[in-house]
This record gives sequence, C-alpha cells and structure tokens, in this order.
Amino acid sequence: MPGPSDQLQEMAARLKAFGVMMRLGHDLFNAPDFQTAAVMAVNNARPVVGFRSSTLLQIRGRKVDILSQYAQPVVNKHSRQAVLQRELLEITGRLEENLEITGADAEKYGNGNAVRELCPDNVTLLLVPLKAPPFMKKPAVQLIWLLEFEGKIPAYAMTAAKLLASSYAEALYCQLIDASRIRAFSRKRMVSFKLIFWLLILAGLVYVMFQPIPEKVNAEFELKAPEITTVYAWFDGPIAECRTPDGKLWKSGDTIKKGDVIARYDTSQLEFRLENARAAIKELQEELDQKERAPFDKDSRESGGDVKLLKARIASAEIAVREAQWYLDHADIVAPCDGILQLADGRAEALIGKAVRTGDKIFEVLSGEGMEVKVPVLESESSILLENPSRITLFLHTSPDTPILADVKEITPAPELTEQRTYCYNLYAYLPPEQAKDLKYGMRGIAKVEGKQVTIGYFLFKSVILYFRGL
Repeated sequence: MPGPSDQLQEMAARLKAFGVMMRLGHDLFNAPDFQTAAVMAVNNARPVVGFRSSTLLQIRGRKVDILSQYAQPVVNKHSRQAVLQRELLEITGRLEENLEITGADAEKYGNGNAVRELCPDNVTLLLVPLKAPPFMKKPAVQLIWLLEFEGKIPAYAMTAAKLLASSYAEALYCQLIDASRIRAFSRKRMVSFKLIFWLLILAGLVYVMFQPIPEKVNAEFELKAPEITTVYAWFDGPIAECRTPDGKLWKSGDTIKKGDVIARYDTSQLEFRLENARAAIKELQEELDQKERAPFDKDSRESGGDVKLLKARIASAEIAVREAQWYLDHADIVAPCDGILQLADGRAEALIGKAVRTGDKIFEVLSGEGMEVKVPVLESESSILLENPSRITLFLHTSPDTPILADVKEITPAPELTEQRTYCYNLYAYLPPEQAKDLKYGMRGIAKVEGKQVTIGYFLFKSVILYFRGL
C-alpha cells in the first residue's frame, strides 16, 4: 500500500491537473472570439489528455461543420480526414454521452468505410459531446469534440476529457452566444442602414421627378432665302446655251439682274417651221389672187369653194406663223428678278443639250434680305408648339458652340408629309441681315425649341409612352 507521502504526492498531482483544466476553461472565456476559443480548445488540452489529434465540430440540424483542427491554424474542410469526420458525425448525429469507436465497430456506422479509414492500426476515436450549460435552453447547435488516441484510451485521458468537456462547453457556448448576438446586431444595423439608404434614394427620385424643366425639342433646320422665285420651261425642247453675256457658263451662286438671259432654247427647228409657214402663206396668197382675178361665173360653184378653201388654209398658216413666232419670242429664259442664281441641275454643263419638258424647273432666284429658317418638328413632339414659341436657338453644324437666336414668324397649321415619310409641322423663323451676313443658303444645323414648363416625371413618362407606341 502506498504510504502517506505517496498519497500526498498523488493528491498534489490531481489538484495540479484539476487546476490546469480550470485554467484551460478560463482561457477560453478570455479568448477574443469564438473561432480563437475553438482553436485553443483543440490545441491546449493535449498535455492533459494525451490525444494524438483532436477536432472540434458542430452539428446544426443534419449539417456538420468543422470548426478547428489540431495543429492547423486554418481548417482544411476538403481534406480526406475532414470529409471522413463529417461523414461519421452525420451518421452518429447528436450525442448524449461519450462515444468510443474502434476499427472493430466499423460495421455499426453506415458502410463502415469512414470508421475503417479513421481508425487504422489500432487507433481509437473518442467523441465527447459538449453539452450546453443549464441556463441555455436547447440550442440549435451541438458541439462535438473528437479525440484520436493510439491504441486503447487511458483511464486518466477519459476522466480528463470528461472534466474538460464541462469546462469547455460552458466557455464555448458562451462565446457562441456572444458571436451570434454580434452577428444579429450587425445584421440589424445593416438592415437599418440599407433601409435608410434606399429611403433616401427613393426620396431623391421623388424630389427629382417633380422638378420643373422647360420642355425642349431638338430638330434639324435649314437656312433658306426669304423669297424664292422658280422659273420653269415654257415648252418642250432642247436647251442650247446657258452662258453669261461675256460667254462664260452660269454657276449656282452667281448674282443676277432682272432680265439677264440665263438659258436659251435651240431655235433651229422653230426658225425652220416659221420659214415654212411664211412660204406656205405666200404661195397660198398668190393662188388666191389668181382665183380672184379670174372672171367669176355665177353658175360655177366650184370657183367659189376654192377661194374659201384657200382663205382657210392661209388663216391656218398664219396661226402656225404666230405660234412659231411665240416660241421664238420665248426662246430666251430670263431672270424674273434680282438675286442669287440656283440652277436646278447644279451646273450649266448638265443643262446644255438637255431636252426639257413643259413645266420642268430650270432655275431658282434666291432674293430678299436676311434668311429664313425652316424647322420641321415631328408630329409626336408637336405639343411644344401649343405655346407658340416666339424665339428658337440655332446651332450650325459649322459652328456648334455658337448659339444664334431667331424670331419665329410662322407655324404651319397642319402637318406635312416629308420625304422621310414622316408627318411634321414646319416652323419658320427669320434671321435679320446683320445676323445672316456671314451665313450661306442651305446651311444646316440643330434648332432647340423651348415650350412650357413640365416636370421631369411627365417628360420621362411621355418619352416611354411614345417609344412603346412606335412614334
């Protein structure tokens, strides 16, 4: 039998071991967070319990997660050992008491593969459930401490594991509760911040939607002459000349005076017709004179009929002469007024030798002071014209950064069909000479037309409706 000194030494050793266990549990309470406490739990107990390896796992419903592994600062959840440990706990489920497993017990747990791989060479597993403290109601999570021993588990190791399990359980569950509260508080605070953020965004959108802005429409415009006189072909025939008095070809943009001959018909056929008609009149007149000088036989009706026929033929020939003379009188196509010449075909070369038909446009004369602005406004955007805007702003393509103000003088009462197969209201504005002195006819750009004040919400809603209607 051991003597009193041996008993005292054994008592001292047990007290020392108990103190170490209490300190280990206390260290978990002082850990900064739950994950740190889980790492300390599987690593610091080895001198007391003497296991080869240990792992801390949690079971939540049917899902098993590994929280920490011995000598592993970071959990490798995809290692073969981790997969087998999770598979084993999925089979055992929640535990009420310690569970000792050896390779001989493999057939008791599923197909036994997990136990056979985890318990080779007489390795023994000890599953220690860390029960929640009494002040906690049944938690949704159960912590399991899995210990691995070489051979049979020593009696002191079993006792130490049970004692540590109680101290570990209280510390780890308290850490878990604090972590859950922190996460819940963070989620609640995040939800509050998100709610405030989206409310501010919504309030900003509502505020912006009711902000008044002037309704604006951008449309292309073209500069035109205030007065445009068009000259058409008098009759069918070829054009022989399109030259100035000094023999040069006319060009679009030349300054012309009233009465200038711009183009001339080819009159060779007309002169031939006129000579033929005059010769026919002369012959018919001579024949008529002979008939009239001959004795008149009252009984001969034939003589009187010939005279009437000759007179009718002479009258017809005289009409032909007047007709040919009219054509010759109108063979010169002259400018009806002073202004700028605009040839219909662009260049005189395209007009010379061309056979025109009656009513074909030969040229235009651009005249008048200042310039006229033509702005076609689409029918879908014509609501801006209800306010009868008095001024518009022009931006030429040649000078897009320089605004030009123009006074509106007319808006067509009905839309017109354009070459692009769209209906547009035409807005006409006027530029005085001082503004138009450096501009040219035909210049184009973008006109900005402003109407009444509308809200941004109304403008966006209108745009969406017009888009889905295909306007």
